[in-house]
Amino acid sequence: MPWATCGSCSALSLSGLGVEASNLTSATDEKLKVYCSVLKEQIDDMRFQTLSLVEQPQYGVLTRFMNFWGLVANPIHVKMELEEELDRFREMLSLLEVGGPQRRRIFNRWAHEHIRRVREDARRF
Repeated sequence: MPWATCGSCSALSLSGLGVEASNLTSATDEKLKVYCSVLKEQIDDMRFQTLSLVEQPQYGVLTRFMNFWGLVANPIHVKMELEEELDRFREMLSLLEVGGPQRRRIFNRWAHEHIRRVREDARRF
C-alpha cells in the first residue's frame, strides 16, 4: 500500500508510486489515478477515525450530549444545559444548607423530578 499509518495520523507516501511530490505534473495518468484512489481511501479512513473519536475513553464524557444517531449536540445547547444544571445544583445546595422540616419534601420532589427527566430523555431517543 502506498501510504502508511503512523500513530494517530496517516501519511501518504508518494515514493511507493514512484512520484515525487514536487513532480506531480510530470506523473503519468495511470500513476495519478492510483494516487487519487489512494487519497480517496485515506479520506474515507480519516472520516471513519473522526466519527469513532467519541468512542475513545478520553472523549467518553461527550456521550452524555449525543443523540440517538451518535451526533454530538450543538455546543451552544450543551453550554445552556450545563448552565441550567449548575443553577439547579446551586439552588439545591442553598435549600439544603437552610435545613428544617421542609428538607424531606425537597428531597422527594427532586427525586421525582429526576425520575421524570430520565424518562423524558429515554422517550426522546
